[in-house]
Amino acid sequence: MKKAVILACLIISFITCSSVISAEIRINEIELNPSGEDSGNEWLELYSDSYVNLVDWQIRSTNGRNMSFNASFSGYYVIKTPYNLLTNNDQKISLYNQSTLIFSTEIIKDDDNSNLTWQYCEGSFKFEAETKGLVNNCGETSQIEQQEDLTTTHIELGWNKKDIINGEEFKIEVFGFNLKSYNYDVKVWIEDASHNILSERFDNQLSEWKSGVYFFNEFFTNKGNRSEYIRMRINRNNENFSGNAKIFAQLRKSEDAEIVDNFEADIYIINNKQNITELENITQPQETPEESKIVLKNEGAIVYKSKKEYIKEYAIYGFIILLILLILLALINLARKKRKN
Repeated sequence: MKKAVILACLIISFITCSSVISAEIRINEIELNPSGEDSGNEWLELYSDSYVNLVDWQIRSTNGRNMSFNASFSGYYVIKTPYNLLTNNDQKISLYNQSTLIFSTEIIKDDDNSNLTWQYCEGSFKFEAETKGLVNNCGETSQIEQQEDLTTTHIELGWNKKDIINGEEFKIEVFGFNLKSYNYDVKVWIEDASHNILSERFDNQLSEWKSGVYFFNEFFTNKGNRSEYIRMRINRNNENFSGNAKIFAQLRKSEDAEIVDNFEADIYIINNKQNITELENITQPQETPEESKIVLKNEGAIVYKSKKEYIKEYAIYGFIILLILLILLALINLARKKRKN
């Protein structure tokens, strides 16, 4: 019995640890002393090798100052820091998830009023020419090679499942990740199983509803990670539709109509006569890509998770259940000993 309990503990601990270390989040680059005025121009860059949703995380400096932030991103994410969070003198910058230390730099300083930044390179930091949003200058890498190694530009969608009601307007949040110095058009639409377009979207410029076949022109106009909401509804020809459907999105460059990325996911359409509480019993279809995940900012929204994320969640529950069983066994053994005495 004791051997079985020890083995179970080891297995659960291994699963929990392996899932936690599967994603890397770090401080990737820091500008302590930019050329010209410091105020408003100091920044740091985070890096994650997978999509993450950071809520109430903190950047802390050994100078005694800190800042809280929320962010959903993958790849590179640049944060403009408030005045005096970063100083030019010796300091260590740390990344915290509430009270848990996630990453910390070595002691760094910057007396050079220039575009040189501190950059993470294989476990340490190097003082090199700025590479905001690019691969760090860790070796003999040319600018062309850096450009080829950029994180891929892509599009994701987010929504609250209780809002997707036939007969009412609903909002879809459009996420553009790792956008470059172009203008981008976006198209979002919903189809049934027969590939009929069910949806239409509101055009703010024309102040009218248009079919989902049309693009929003110049929807994203800034580089980096961006998100915007669009208003949608199910069109009148499908006013009785309810059930499972597919939602699609397409991202293209405005200047030459080159398609940059496509998005597809399952979505459930509620009939406006359907009780919203019935949604608690609806099982969302499984996302097809094994490692895909939609990061949503809205409370109560659907989150499509990878297998690693599910392992992380259920390993914790399993560990709690095991602890409860061990306590019960200890109490039973104690009761038996008392009876014998």
